[in-house]
Amino acid sequence: MKNNVRNFFYNKNGGSTPRKNCFWIQYGNKKYLVSYRTIVASIDDRGKFEKYWNDYSVTTMNQIVCFIRLFDKNTVIRSDTGEIINFIGKKEWLEMETSELDMDVSSYIRPYLPMVEYGDFDYVRKMTYC
Repeated sequence: MKNNVRNFFYNKNGGSTPRKNCFWIQYGNKKYLVSYRTIVASIDDRGKFEKYWNDYSVTTMNQIVCFIRLFDKNTVIRSDTGEIINFIGKKEWLEMETSELDMDVSSYIRPYLPMVEYGDFDYVRKMTYC
């Protein structure tokens, strides 16, 4: 593995077990949200939010909302329209333009994707409650 960590989300009820199906990882100047084995979205250092997954599920939408909450609500902007994102729901998500994921990013993140057993949690650095 590279010198990076998976940053798991924890349940907001104070549970001590990370959500095995959702984490974010930094690559370059972007943080990427990963749900199960899919790279869903990213936010760069300037707050630009990009969508890579062109589908919808309630679980993943909750993960996206948690991911956006990691950042100042006045700094996250849509990559397709430049609008500030204060809330994102199903309608807004499905209307967003889907960006193409760079192969370098995909190759970099692939070793961090959970396998059948999700691996160990040695790479957990930060607890993020949502």
